[in-house]
Amino acid sequence: MKNMRYILTICAILCCQSIFSVVRDSINLRLAYGVPVSIYKNPYCKKGAVTIESSLDNDEYFYLTVYKKVFGKVYLRGVSERQIVHGWYELKKEQLYVVLKPTESLPIRLYSKPYAENRHLVKEVEGKYDLYPVVDVNIQTGWVSIRYEDGKCYWISPDVQCPWYTECYGT
Repeated sequence: MKNMRYILTICAILCCQSIFSVVRDSINLRLAYGVPVSIYKNPYCKKGAVTIESSLDNDEYFYLTVYKKVFGKVYLRGVSERQIVHGWYELKKEQLYVVLKPTESLPIRLYSKPYAENRHLVKEVEGKYDLYPVVDVNIQTGWVSIRYEDGKCYWISPDVQCPWYTECYGT
């Protein structure tokens, strides 16, 4: 009976994560150049991996969209001019990047937690074009945790994230 409760509890947690992760549509990220990434069909099994890589040599560039997150793994879809892939990726290696919007009038705010309340504000930095490695994501709210230039991890709100490079920078 104790094992049955344990199994039901785990199933309820997985179900809730799946349901709550569709509250927000998605988060757009970028793949680092020259770093191969393995995408798996199943979040719990590493069989059947597909390897993708953004490369300047052959003009392969992946647009990545993250749709859900379960136990540190994200379900994503990657699209390039040559292929479409989808599957699960583990966030531990910081190979995905987020593009920040350049702002002249507003500084980018870095938070200690994924909330827009001022009590979690750590610091403000000048807005400039840059890519930052993704440490964690919150699909429900759209907040992304990045490793900033000082080596520390901070959360950034969706309003400073660029949906796609071409939408914010033109080329």
